Amino acid sequence: MGVGMILSIIAMVVSAIMKTKRRDLANSNTPVDMSAMWLVPQFVLLGLTEAFNGIGQLEFYYSELPNSMASLVMVMFTMSMAVASLVASLLSFN
Repeated sequence: MGVGMILSIIAMVVSAIMKTKRRDLANSNTPVDMSAMWLVPQFVLLGLTEAFNGIGQLEFYYSELPNSMASLVMVMFTMSMAVASLVASLLSFN
């Protein structure tokens, strides 16, 4: 999970740099010639972050909780991911 947290920090720094660059280009009153490929590095890093954090969390839960709670842990983990995705999609509308 530590690797996931470090990757999360790096992803946010890359995202901030890209957003600053895109904003500066938009404010320069020149035609903006940027492709969607500028978003690939930050999305790759965010995907790796999610993979490292998710796997680390599930392994931690399975190692610390009794076996009788395995299905409950999986349900709670997937529900938290679903709620986080819903909140993120609601925030993107604004």
